[in-house]
Amino acid sequence: MSFMKKMMARVGVGSSAVDTILNRNVLVPGETVDGVIKIRAGSVEQTVEKIDLSLHTTYVQKKDDSTVTKSTEIARYEVAHQFTLQPNEEKEFPFSFPLPLDAPISKGRSQVWLQTGLDIKGAIDPQDKDLIEVAPHPYVSAFFDAVDGLGFKLREVENEEAHGFGRLPFIQEFEFRVAHGAFRSRLDELEAVFQPVSKDQLRVILEIDRKARGFSGFLSEMLETDESKVQFIITTDDVNEIQRQLTDVLNRYA
Repeated sequence: MSFMKKMMARVGVGSSAVDTILNRNVLVPGETVDGVIKIRAGSVEQTVEKIDLSLHTTYVQKKDDSTVTKSTEIARYEVAHQFTLQPNEEKEFPFSFPLPLDAPISKGRSQVWLQTGLDIKGAIDPQDKDLIEVAPHPYVSAFFDAVDGLGFKLREVENEEAHGFGRLPFIQEFEFRVAHGAFRSRLDELEAVFQPVSKDQLRVILEIDRKARGFSGFLSEMLETDESKVQFIITTDDVNEIQRQLTDVLNRYA
């Protein structure tokens, strides 16, 4: 093996390439992410220290009058440990792991992607990036239907920096406006955050923004005391049951 070939491989010319193929790219949190990693060796022998798969997303950090978009790792999995690739050799590595229950839903600007990395000592590490569409958990989907049935429409979804809420450095916040129905004259908006307790329990944290009524209501709005925060647990995907729970909560605080 010539010295020139080794040097070219170190800067990515003639080195190994990686391609990750997902069996499905639309998944619900808790479902299995599976597929195969295909590696094609380059023109020189290379030792791969390990193959990693990592899930990533972005969130916004708001400070003073500025907004910064940051990326973060949701989870990481090691697929294979040290092995050697011979020139022009091809290898395949199947993989399988659960999509975390707290993975953010692919709505608004929120994206989740799977990144494959080959750790090759002394060379540029080959990488591959594949988008995953995270569909709502059945309980979340049922909540959306229940909210819609009460006259609320989704206005905005944002991953916003928040510490101490869960293991991730952000929360995914869903903002609904009142379009019609019984709460139109009583509420301005509804904000919801979902926190999975287990695969069979979902905590819903609501911020209820009441409409200003009269001069006292106007003062409350100015002082930002017109908002209430409340939480409850969903244990079903029955839209009617969730709508009943939500109606009870809103009637108490609207």
